[in-house]
Amino acid sequence: MRIMADHSSQYTCCICKGNFPFDGIRYGPDGKKIVCIGCFNKVAMKQGAKNLQPAKQKEEVSAIPEKTKTINYICVSCRYKFSLKPDSRIPLRCPYCSKEDIMVDNSTADKLLEEASRE
Repeated sequence: MRIMADHSSQYTCCICKGNFPFDGIRYGPDGKKIVCIGCFNKVAMKQGAKNLQPAKQKEEVSAIPEKTKTINYICVSCRYKFSLKPDSRIPLRCPYCSKEDIMVDNSTADKLLEEASRE
């Protein structure tokens, strides 16, 4: 059984009160009201101008918060590498082999190159 939308109906814009077909409407910024494409674009332009921020503030917003940092682990048994957040409630075991022989993986490319050059 297929359900098809009735595209022959007319919908009333809550801003300009005009009647528009299904293809000519959008949900408003609140996600509840129906507005025509013209009014939608006008509202979007007004809100876009209000939301402009100086470049300095944008950089601060894009900084990674401390809570999103993860700890890298490696399974001693199968050498599978994975990461978890410090406050994660997931049990500390390998997601690949399910063993609990896990150690913190502090290796980086620089450390590996340094080790290789010493040997």
